[in-house]
Amino acid sequence: MKNFLIVAKRTDIRKVSLDVPYTADVVLPINNLNNVIALDVDTKGVLDTVLSGKIYWSDTGREKIQRSELDGTRVENVIVKGLGSVDFLAVDSIGRKLYWTDDPRKCIEVSELDGQSRKVLIWSNLDSPRAIALHYDPG
Repeated sequence: MKNFLIVAKRTDIRKVSLDVPYTADVVLPINNLNNVIALDVDTKGVLDTVLSGKIYWSDTGREKIQRSELDGTRVENVIVKGLGSVDFLAVDSIGRKLYWTDDPRKCIEVSELDGQSRKVLIWSNLDSPRAIALHYDPG
C-alpha cells in the first residue's frame, strides 16, 4: 500500500488502502489493545514508498501511550505512568515531540518521541481538553 489511512477501532489498529476503489483494510499485528481512542503517525524522513515511520496511540483501557512501526511490529511503551485519559495526541515530526491532552488531569503534556523529558505545558483554565493541532512556521 502506497497511500493509506491508519484507523483505530478501539481493540485494533488498521491500515486502510486508498489505492483501490473498494475498502481494503489490514489489521495490524498489535496485541492486547483495550480502548485505543487517539493515534497519530510520525513521518519524519518517510519517502514516497512510505516504508518507515511510527504509529503512536493512547490506550485508555491500559492507561499508556505506545508506538510501533507502520506495519505494527516492534511495539514499545512510550508513557506508562501518571496518565488519566489521553483523548488526543499529536506527533511533531519536525520538532521530534509528542503532545497529548489528558482530560481527568485537565492538562496538555509534551515529551520527546521516546517518552523522555516529559512535562506539563498547560494546566490551568482547561476544562475537558480534547483535541490539539500543531502549527508549523513555514520558515
